[in-house]
Amino acid sequence: MLTMIPARTGAGFRLKAGQLLRVIDPEGTRVCDLIAYSSDGRDRLNNGRTFDYNSKIQLSTGDNL
Repeated sequence: MLTMIPARTGAGFRLKAGQLLRVIDPEGTRVCDLIAYSSDGRDRLNNGRTFDYNSKIQLSTGDNL
C-alpha cells in the first residue's frame, strides 16, 4: 500500500508485528520526521532525539535509539 502525505502535514499508521514502514521523499529534497510508539506506549522512537542523543545522524551498532 502506498500513501502519499503532503508536505508540512502528518499521518498516523498502526502496524502489525512484522509489517514494514518505509518513509521516502520521491523528490529527494525534504526531511522526514518519524515518531513511533508501541501499542502500550511504553516504547517509543523519535528520530530527532535519537540524532541528538548520539550527536550524529549516521547510527551504528551500540547507539541509543
